[in-house]
Parts: sequence; C-alpha cells; structure tokens
Amino acid sequence: MLNILIESQYCPNLEYFILLDKADRVLIDQHANYVKQTYRNRCEILGANGPLALTVPVLKGRSKQAMKEVKIDNRQNWQAIHWRSIQSSYGKAPFFEYYFPFFHKIFTQRFHYLLDINHDLLSLCLKLLDIPKKIDYTNQYLAPEDTDYQDLRSFINPKKDFNSRNIYTEKPYLQVFGNDFVPNLSALDLLFCEGPQALLRIRSSSSLNNEQIEIKLR
Repeated sequence: MLNILIESQYCPNLEYFILLDKADRVLIDQHANYVKQTYRNRCEILGANGPLALTVPVLKGRSKQAMKEVKIDNRQNWQAIHWRSIQSSYGKAPFFEYYFPFFHKIFTQRFHYLLDINHDLLSLCLKLLDIPKKIDYTNQYLAPEDTDYQDLRSFINPKKDFNSRNIYTEKPYLQVFGNDFVPNLSALDLLFCEGPQALLRIRSSSSLNNEQIEIKLR
C-alpha cells in the first residue's frame, strides 16, 4: 500500500501524476514552508524554441511562510501571459480544441492564493486524465517521523534530473515542436498531444514496480 505526502505543484509534470495514479492515498502538505525555485509555482511546457518555464509570481511574505499563506502577485498580468504561451505552444496540438475551454476557464479566474489555483488545475488534470483520486490536505504540519505516509515533499524538484529518481522512464510521444522528444513536461503537454491516450502514456512511463513500490529517496 502506497500512501504519499507531497507538496502542491503548479500544472505538475508526468512524474507527479505517476505517483498520484499509483498511490492508494494522497496527502498534500499545505502547512510546510513554501520553498522558492521549485515546482510549487512553476511548470514547463514545450514552445517553438524548446522547453518554456511558466512561473506564477508570488508576493514576498515572511521568511518562513506556509504554502497555504502564499499569495499571488496579481499586479503582474501573469495569467494572460501563461495562457498566450499555452495557446502558442499547443494551438496546433491534436486535442487542444477539445481541452482548452476547461483550462481557459481557470486561467481567466482571479486567484489570490497559489494553493487555490494549484488545486483547481490539479483537480482538472486528474479529471481529464481519468485518474479518480481523492486528494486530502494536511490540517497541521507533519514532521517525517510523525506520519506513516511516505514523505515525498520536494522529492520532485527542478534542481535534479528525473533520471536521478526512480519514478519516470522516458516514453516518447508525438509533440508539436522539435524532432527530439522532451520528456517529463507538465501534463498539459501530454493532454493536448495525446488526449484520451494520456493515461496509458503515464502508466507506460512508470518506473514503479507493480508488486513492490520502491522509491529511492534523496
């Protein structure tokens, strides 16, 4: 049985969804401190010139600020920028016309807290991927020794290559741009390019053993 404790991420990558699909129970930490330069407020899509990072600007808070307290800097026109980037990147993708209204609805809403938009995007992706996973959130901070969940907080991070983790194996699919496949992008890439086949792609890309889950931690 795999119960995981993980952080909230913005439009997560394929590794994240492999874990969620495989897990029996998922607990997202909203009380641990927000960490800069992570996937908490950032994702990667594929543009005409290669991988493109989309980052949600956040307001500077206290030096130690819980994830649930992090506010978005809406003085910047970041939502319009992100949506234009998504349109430019995937407007010609096979399933863009089918899926874009669902995402456009979220990107045209005004969010004040990072956790809220992350939650809405995660819920939508799980629905479109057909992963009926119940997601729970912590009601207090949990130290690793205080929980029987496998602590994967900050395990998936942009500072380490995915090959250093035992979650995802590169399985190419047809992308909009480039001749060389770019692995482990945001699930947006997979959904717009593969549509109903996206879940099969996620499962075929899993490095997790079906009989015994072994994730090499830090």
